[in-house]
Amino acid sequence: VSAPVVPAGEQPASPQIPPPIVAPLVAPVAPRLTLRLAHQTLDRVLRRGLSVLASSDQEGPVKLELRITRRLARSLHLGRKLTIARATRTLGAGTTARLVLRLSRAARSRIAGRSRLPLRLRMTFGTTMLEQRLTLRR
Repeated sequence: VSAPVVPAGEQPASPQIPPPIVAPLVAPVAPRLTLRLAHQTLDRVLRRGLSVLASSDQEGPVKLELRITRRLARSLHLGRKLTIARATRTLGAGTTARLVLRLSRAARSRIAGRSRLPLRLRMTFGTTMLEQRLTLRR
């Protein structure tokens, strides 16, 4: 094995290493979420659950929660339980899925005598959240 001959006083030439290629950073785009609700009565929701059409332009897991206010939870004797129904599903990109949020047994029994029920429907997809207010009536 022979080493290259370098004249006195000069540095040996190092092989040229190209600079690393750095891909540009692309900020993640927030998903576009859509919730659709048909008209549903309080009686129907108590018996069958709240039917919701959910869609997103990105693929991933979605979580839906039906929530009530603290004041209403206290008046219904539900304690700290603000979420009275939940459902999860993995959505495909650009597809629509029907989710049914069935109320918990405790919530159903305590809501049964009411004529109207103000709610918040919360849809969570990753870090993006969509919240819709609605009021169910008999």
